[in-house]
This record gives sequence, structure tokens and C-alpha cells, in this order.
Amino acid sequence: MLMTNLQTETVEKIVSCYGTKNEVHFKAPTGSGKTLMAANVISKIINDNRTENFIFVIATISTSELPQAFETKINEYKNDLPCSDFEVEYIESPSSSPKNNSDSVPQIRIVKNKVYIFGKATFGKGKIYTEQNVIPDFINECKMQKYKIIYIRDEAHIGTSTKTKDKEVETFESLMNKNANFVLKMTATFDMKNTAIKRVELKENDLKDQSRNENKWLIKCNLQKISDESILDEDILKKAIKEFKEIQREYKTLPFQIKPAMLIQIDNEPTDVDKKIDFEKTLEMIKRKLSQNNLSWVQYFGDGDKKSSNVDNANFTLSKITRTNDPTDCIIFKIGPATGWDIPRACMLLQLRNVCSSNLNIQTIGRIKRNPYPNLAKNDITDKYYIFTNIQNKNSDYSVYDYKVKSQFASEELAVIKIDKKTSRTDNLNANKLSTELTCFLKNKKNEISVKINECFNNNIYVEKDKKLIIKNPILLMKRIKVLLDNLTAEQKKSINEIKNIYQKQFKGIQWEKLLLILLSSFIKDVTNTYKKCMSINVKYKIDLEKVNPQNYIEIFETNTKNSIITDNSSYLFDIKKDGQNTATQLLDSDNEEIVCDILKTSFQYVNVKVWCKNQTSPCNIYGEYLDELHDLSNPSRSYFDFVIKFSNGNYLYLEVKGYEDSDMDEKKTELLEKAYYEYFSSMNYGLFTQKLVICIVKVKDKNNIFPLPFYDKKIVENNLDGLPLEGILKELAK
Repeated sequence: MLMTNLQTETVEKIVSCYGTKNEVHFKAPTGSGKTLMAANVISKIINDNRTENFIFVIATISTSELPQAFETKINEYKNDLPCSDFEVEYIESPSSSPKNNSDSVPQIRIVKNKVYIFGKATFGKGKIYTEQNVIPDFINECKMQKYKIIYIRDEAHIGTSTKTKDKEVETFESLMNKNANFVLKMTATFDMKNTAIKRVELKENDLKDQSRNENKWLIKCNLQKISDESILDEDILKKAIKEFKEIQREYKTLPFQIKPAMLIQIDNEPTDVDKKIDFEKTLEMIKRKLSQNNLSWVQYFGDGDKKSSNVDNANFTLSKITRTNDPTDCIIFKIGPATGWDIPRACMLLQLRNVCSSNLNIQTIGRIKRNPYPNLAKNDITDKYYIFTNIQNKNSDYSVYDYKVKSQFASEELAVIKIDKKTSRTDNLNANKLSTELTCFLKNKKNEISVKINECFNNNIYVEKDKKLIIKNPILLMKRIKVLLDNLTAEQKKSINEIKNIYQKQFKGIQWEKLLLILLSSFIKDVTNTYKKCMSINVKYKIDLEKVNPQNYIEIFETNTKNSIITDNSSYLFDIKKDGQNTATQLLDSDNEEIVCDILKTSFQYVNVKVWCKNQTSPCNIYGEYLDELHDLSNPSRSYFDFVIKFSNGNYLYLEVKGYEDSDMDEKKTELLEKAYYEYFSSMNYGLFTQKLVICIVKVKDKNNIFPLPFYDKKIVENNLDGLPLEGILKELAK
């Protein structure tokens, strides 16, 4: 599985800290591909430091099949890694019971670049590895042989305390923190007190940014339903079943077979007698109602506590019911045993008062947000996820915000910038640029390609995809190359021919056929993208006026999200509810947005604004289309402006807020946006649209240093806005 641009950027941020920072904390939403990124961190550290000897230790919680799943996933990802020349092993310590006692002490064999995966229970009380000091011996052996230890801690917010009742015994956690050369902790909660720790964060809005994800959608975006605490358990179950039946009908219309799943969250059985009776009655009621509605179910409370409505399926596994086409409709599960479990086909979460904890968890919601659609494409059906709960939301770590367009603005139209595909076209190839770009590609990928050649060729025997294809005969090898070449487009063939002319500068002594086969099998996407960059494009834009859609929109935020705006004026687009209660607060994405918002609200006291808002991301329809560097007219990127303003005179101002020379500034994307915004007004097919539209990138250093960069058509906007402060731009457009 290949990473998206955003995942690649994240991996590079983490790997860049190796050698400069001892510890990095990484936070990302559930479903963002943390295991894939961790695998690429391992691969890239090996690939970038070929002369060093590494040992990688991954520790995760021991619940269910999670440690084993970690091993399986990394092995699955290896084919697409820049360096896959490493072993992966899940190691589980036996208990120290008398039947396991022997004179021999278990040892962990040290192998260069090997990845060792441990479940936390491996080091618990009564385990041989703990009682016989296997891990300290392993660490000492690594140091004696001058191996560098890279420690990756999964689910680091769960049970990473280094405190122990026996002061003479160091815990595994403290041993690794003390002896590792580099520590990566993947967590759901940052430790904000320790400023020495480097923090890398992916936010949900990052995952909705098409330009950084190559139009892939890692998570579902469209939350559909949330019920409230006034509904009885049986009634909300009835509603959920009815909705789920409709979801099943919708999924059957898809061109691919995806079986949707309902997750029903169950807490541990209460100790109070009366509550225990209610708990058991509700659990049985759930199973009975599901069966009455012809919905199959499994109950998973751990590997040793499993039940199923299908007697023949009593020995199911988590991996089995995870499959996209598995027929199981409903999974009744406990949070603990299912922590870290991935089931993208799950789209509904049901939480009932009598059987579920009052402490709701945003990570649990993440279970139903993964995108199940092939190639992570977006589809209106699979983009929806559903939450039914009648639990009071007091102790949860998230809040639900419900936005509804005010009735007076329901018919209000805003400007949407789109590529006019009828008049846009792709022009000729820039041959000189192609040669230059392909030379850079070969130079940048030289180590990676060389590693692949060495991995796949041994004594002229070609081995592909973990020995799934082995070719010993040179004639058969040439036939394999011909098959791959025949499948190329004309553009890809041009690029391959150009590479043949220039490859010897980077790959002296390498047989062309070997390089060609590796390019065709592992790097053809890079070759294709390089070609696309070298095509000149003649793009035209148009402006459509559209009502805001959807008019009702729901988002979930962590409770510790700090930036917000007060929306208590009549011109604000939305009425907002937080956890079912009216509120005048809308959350923002950054400190920089908050600074800009303060300027807007102050200015709106003396300029006439008809409607304004903090804009939503997908699935909102207020955006500007643009082309990324691949120039794909059929699949343009979209910029969802941060703030949308329509003045009383019909003029528009759309703001894109960026940090100034800091981590909030994605320089590559900002350059693309500046180019696109310039082209909007130099290549616009206006038609009947003549209102003044200004798009402004606002770069924020601090509240006293704000630098607006306006883009507009100077034939329509007569007054010069260049060099004006943001307040000045607002005044001019409001005239």
C-alpha cells in the first residue's frame, strides 16, 4: 500500500528528527494509517542510514489480536516500502508456570534491522521474560554489538507509566526510554508539559485536504445521525435497526461488494446487583431484536469470550469479520479487547445506556470512520457514518457540533470557482523539462531503486513480491518486461525511452533490463507523475453561484480543542448547537485563524456584511478548484477557503489563513494556491457574473504582523487593494 502525499510528509517530519531529537510524539485521528506510516518510518531510517546497524522494538497493548495484526500489516506493506530488507517478528513471553520452567533461559536473537513486536502483557507479572531479565540482557547485547535501538510505542496514552511497586526492577517502558537511541510514541493525547519533545500531529481537516492526499479519502466525512438521552434503549435500537436496513439497501447499489457493519459498544458487567440485572436483560434484548430483524451478530468480549448467532461461526476471528465482504451484520464488542482493531466496513456505532460506559471515547467513534471504498475513493454512500446513542455526554472526550444554515440565508448564493472543462485543455509536452525532471527523479530515487534491484536480483534470478514470482530464464525475463511494457500508456512509454537515454549517469554498470524491470514493477507511478508535471496546461475557470450545501452539517471535535470564535451576530451563516444545546461558539483550526477572526469581528462593526462564516470542509460546496502539479483536469483539487464573506453590496471576500514561516505553512500547497488564485482572474470565463470577488491569502506571524496577499481582477475591482491591511481590504469591498 502506497502512502498519500500527506502521509509521506508526516513520515519525513518524523524521520528528520532522527539524530536531532531523542523522542517524537505522533498524534493522528483513528483511521489515518498510523501503522502504514510507522512501517515507512522504519524503512526510511534503514534506507537513509545504510552504514548503521539497527534494532526496532515496537510495543503495543496486548489486547486481542493487536500485536499479531501489527506484524501482519507491516509484512503486507513491505512490498511498497523504499527498503524492505528486514524481518518482522511478534514475540510473546511464555508464563513462568512450573510446566514452562527449565534450566535454559530464553534469549532473543539479534538480527540487523529486525523489527521485534511485543504485547504489553509480555512483561507482566508471572512472565518468564520479566522474571529472567530477558529484555535487559537483550538491550545489553544490542549495545555491546553497537546496534542502535529504535523504540516505537503504539497507543502510548495507554499504560506507559514507568512507576513500579518494586523499586529494584525497572519496567520495560523505562528500560526502552532510557536505552533507545530514538523513541517514537504514537498517542491520542499529547504531553504538553515536556517542551523538549518534538510533536507531530495530523488533524482531521488535513485528511480532508485533497491536494495533500492525491484525492484519497482515508476517513468518512459525513456524520449523519446522533440521537439523544431522552430515548429508551429499546426505542433507539429500533431506530438504529431501521436505519441500518436502509444503509444495507444503499450499499447493494455499489459497483463493489461491501457489507456494512453495525458496531454495538458494551461496557464491563456492573457489580451492582440491580444494574447487573438491567445489563443482562438489555444485552439479551439486543441479540433478540437483531435476530428478529434477520441481522446476524457476533459477540466479542475477548478471544476467550465469543458468541455468535450462527452456531457454525462460533470460532470467528476479528480478522475474519473485518473483511469487506464478511456477511456478519452486527458486532457486539467491548472497547478494551477491540482497541486498535480496524474494520473499515463498519459505518454505524450504537451505544445504549444500560450496557455502555458513560465515558464515551472519540477513538471508539474512529472505528466507524475508516473509508472502505476501493483505492480510498470517495463515494456518497460509503462517506456516511452513523452514531446512535442515548447516553448523557458529560464524561466524553469529544463534543458534537451541529451547524444549520439560518432560515434567512437558506436561499443565499455564494461564489464557487470551478475549472471550465469545456474550454480547458492539456497542451504539448515540454521535452527539455521532462529530461530534467526524470534526471532529478533518478538521482533522488537512486538508493531506493538500487536496493530494489539488489533485493529482486540474485545471481540473475529475478524474485518479485515475496517470492510470488520467480524467473530464472533470461528469455522468460524479457517476456515479463514485454508484458509490462505493453500495458503502458503512450506517455509512460515516452518517459521510459527518455530514461533509457539518461540512466547511465546515475546507474553506471547497471544492466538496462534490470533497471527497466524495477521501474516497471515498482516505480511506474513516479514515472507517470513526472511526465504529467511536464505537460503544459491551458486552464480556464468559471464562477457558479450556489446555495450552501449541505444546509445541515455535523462535526465531532475533541473536548480539548482550544481555538474558537463567538458567532453571536445576526450575519453569521449558521445556527450552532453543541451537544444538543444552542451555542454561539464555533471551533477554529489554529491560533492564526483566531487572530484573523478578531480582525473580522472588529471590522464588521463598521462595514456592511450580509453573511459570513468559518467555512466547512468536505462535504461543503463552497470551494475553489485548482490543478496540482500533475495537471489532471479530470480530477482537480479543491481549496476550501477558511472564511467566506459576502457584503451587503454583493461583493465577496474569501480568506485563506496561513502561518508565516512556521509549521502551519505548507509552502508547496501555498505556492499552488497562489498560482491558482492568480490564474482564476487571468483565465476567468465570467459569463453573467460580474460581482467583485477577492481571494486573499492571509499570512499571520502574530497579532501585530499580518500580511494579506489579495488576488482579484483589476478590470472589475477598480480600487487598488495591493499593500492594504486586512481592515483596509474589508472597507474597500464594503463600499
